[in-house]
Amino acid sequence: MASGLRVDGKRVLITGAGAGIGLVMARTFMEAGARVRDDAGRDLGRDRARVLVRVAKESMKRFWAYFESATALPGALTVREKALIALAVAHAKQCPYCIDSFTDKCLSTGATVEAMHEAVHVAAAMAAGIDLVHGVQMQNALRKKGAIA
Repeated sequence: MASGLRVDGKRVLITGAGAGIGLVMARTFMEAGARVRDDAGRDLGRDRARVLVRVAKESMKRFWAYFESATALPGALTVREKALIALAVAHAKQCPYCIDSFTDKCLSTGATVEAMHEAVHVAAAMAAGIDLVHGVQMQNALRKKGAIA
């Protein structure tokens, strides 16, 4: 948000979110990472996801079949291992719905709280490492400009 207000994952209630300034504020908060509900208690992010499903029914049906086979069925990885990976990715991608869903999935598959925390730390460490490695891009640009040898 323009003010720099941190709302990632926070819950926000917007009255009049169907039109006008209420709709603008709802969109602004959602873009800033907030979970927005209207005055009727509807989760606007989930309502919008339902529209995607309704409009692209066949594509979404194929997506959910793929999603289930990748995340919910055992293969070379157990369902618990897949849930831990999904939880870590959910944090890395900052998806509050995914975090909620895969926190539940981890618990239901017997993952420990310690394993869940460790998975999040793995994701955080990977993200930090990836960000640091991108410093090579900066060094390349600095070399081109003659700022470093």
